[in-house]
Amino acid sequence: MVAYPFVVFLGLKNFSLQVVGSVLLLLFLLRIIMTRKSDPISLVIGCSGFLLISLSLLFNELKLVYLYPIIISLLLFIIFLVSFIKPPTIIEKIARLTDESFTDEAIPYTRKVTVVWMLFFLVNASIASYTVLQNNLELWTLYNGLISYLIMGTIFVIEFIVRKRVKSKYEFK
Repeated sequence: MVAYPFVVFLGLKNFSLQVVGSVLLLLFLLRIIMTRKSDPISLVIGCSGFLLISLSLLFNELKLVYLYPIIISLLLFIIFLVSFIKPPTIIEKIARLTDESFTDEAIPYTRKVTVVWMLFFLVNASIASYTVLQNNLELWTLYNGLISYLIMGTIFVIEFIVRKRVKSKYEFK
């Protein structure tokens, strides 16, 4: 689904909303079917996309197709927010699964990283909303298919560097 904006862009440049929507419905249906029961987040995301595209086709409304990145950002914001309010955070859970040296001293750091991601998701949803309001398929695709992923990648790299520094402070004491 990372390619969603490009599928929409290339599809709408060459085909009708009904053709593109039908392909997207099939892709979302496959995602729903292939999602493991232990992964409710992916299931919610897949169902959200399926519902959005279904409504787009039902009402023949192209702008509904453009809303997917906004909905995903808002869903992820809510998921991260709920985990922040009712710990452990999503970031802490991932850290505990991937880092055998994780200790309770790292929890405040994982909470800060969770806040960074929540802020990103809110800003991302806002910018994605702006691209929808501009009604410009090229701008929408550029931001939602490239720029937002470059920003995410940058956050990952910065966080990785900061995490290494934070860990090194605790390891040498």
